[in-house]
Amino acid sequence: MASLKEIVEKRLAQTGRKPVPAATGAGLERNFINDILTGKKTSIRQASLIKLAAALDMSAPELGAQLAGDPESSLGHSTVSAVTWGGPTIPVAGVVEAGAFREADDSNQDEPELVPAEPDKRWPEARQVAFRVAGDSMNALKPVPILEGATLICVDYEDIADRHPLRSGMIAVVERAALGGQMREWSVKQLEVLDDRFVFHPRSTSQKHKPIVVTTDFEADDGMTVSVLALVRRIDNPVID
Repeated sequence: MASLKEIVEKRLAQTGRKPVPAATGAGLERNFINDILTGKKTSIRQASLIKLAAALDMSAPELGAQLAGDPESSLGHSTVSAVTWGGPTIPVAGVVEAGAFREADDSNQDEPELVPAEPDKRWPEARQVAFRVAGDSMNALKPVPILEGATLICVDYEDIADRHPLRSGMIAVVERAALGGQMREWSVKQLEVLDDRFVFHPRSTSQKHKPIVVTTDFEADDGMTVSVLALVRRIDNPVID
C-alpha cells in the first residue's frame, strides 16, 4: 500500500512536474511538496488537499481515495472522499511577480488552470480572473498580507472602468510593457491617486521593491507603458505549516 510520499513521488514522475513550481503554482507553501518527499511532512490537512491535488494534476476525490487507502497518512481526522467543488470556476491567467519580465505569448493555446470562485457580489456581470503570486512584494499589506503562493481572485478592470474610476487604496494587478509589448511584467500593487500621477506601491518587508509612478496618460517614469488589468477582490493565502 502506497504511502503519502510514494503517491507524490509517483505522480511527479508521471507529470514531469518539479516540487517547488508545482507547490507554488497550486497555492501551497514553496517547500510543501519537498517536505513530503524528505519525510518531514507525513500528514496533510483537509484544507491543503485540494491544492495538493491540483499540484499533482489530480482531482481531490482521486487523491483523497488514494490517501484514505494509506493507514500511515492522516488527513486531520476528516473524511476526504466527499471533497469536491461543484460551483463556478475561473481561469488562472498567470503569475504576478514584481521585477520579473516575461515574454508576452498571447498565442498560447494550452487549457488554462481553473480555480473555484463565486460571482463577484458587487460586479456580478464582470469577468473574473485569477493570478498566482510569486515573491514578497506585498507581504506587508495591511490588514491582509499577500504571501508567496497566494491566489488572487480578481475582476477584469476593463469591464468596470467606465463606472468605477481608479481610487487610492485599491489593490490592482498592473502590467508594465517593454519593447513595444514584447516583454511584460505583471505585479500586484496598492494604488495612490495624486493630482497629476498614479503611484502603484509595493507593500513589502523588502526594500528592493519600488513603486511604479505613471502620469495620467499611463506613461511610466521609465518610459514603459502601464495598464491596470484587474482589481483584487479576494486573497487566498497558502496555509503555512
